[in-house]
Amino acid sequence: MDIARDAEARRSDLGAGGAAVHVVATGPDSTVTGWACYGPCRDDTGYSRRSELYALYVRPGHIGTGTGRTLLTAVTDQAAADGFAGRRSGR
Repeated sequence: MDIARDAEARRSDLGAGGAAVHVVATGPDSTVTGWACYGPCRDDTGYSRRSELYALYVRPGHIGTGTGRTLLTAVTDQAAADGFAGRRSGR
């Protein structure tokens, strides 16, 4: 993964008002401890109500603290609230 290319793609997506939803975890002092992003599934199945986890990052100092698990739970809950279908078995 090229960090500069990924950052530019994120800037472009956010600037264009893309369909991605971003969830940020912060610590007690409001510092960002992790970040996750999801949106509509980008495959060609034609089933538009599936979501896809695009990215999940946790700051190295917070790995093992439950931040990633909390972000994944928040993304899953938000996707369901946004009307995306549940998880497919076998994937």
